[in-house]
Amino acid sequence: MPLAAQSLEGLPPALVILGGCDMLRDEGRAYADRLRDDGVDVEEICYVGQPHGFVNFAFPAADEAFERMGSWVRGIFAAKGARR
Repeated sequence: MPLAAQSLEGLPPALVILGGCDMLRDEGRAYADRLRDDGVDVEEICYVGQPHGFVNFAFPAADEAFERMGSWVRGIFAAKGARR
């Protein structure tokens, strides 16, 4: 379990997508906080009113979540390319 690790330092940037009604939302927030505390670049997004797995069930908010995921990944790759 990542939260039990002694350190999360050195992990790559992370995007943490949470559903506002997800029973695991608080654990997701704790994971994002822990990553930040250990110096990892984290973007945390919570979709209000969404249950666990909302992106897998094609709920309306999933479209926006997929857009954000794609944008985030493109940004990571663009930043990596700019450093070369």
